[in-house]
Amino acid sequence: MIGPSYERTVAVWGRLQNIIVYQKSKTVWVATGQYIGEDHQSQGSTANTAAKRWQQWATYKTNG
Repeated sequence: MIGPSYERTVAVWGRLQNIIVYQKSKTVWVATGQYIGEDHQSQGSTANTAAKRWQQWATYKTNG
């Protein structure tokens, strides 16, 4: 981990979920959290992208 991690809140179907976002390397950010009993990590080139991908995963998980 390069930088500090921080907690972020995202909405999934109107419910707020807390996730942790941290910088893994110079160009990789990771968002990690648990949703309906399942741990998941998403990566992106920015913190926002990683968080958005995690949010999309959680939305798809409960819709698909």
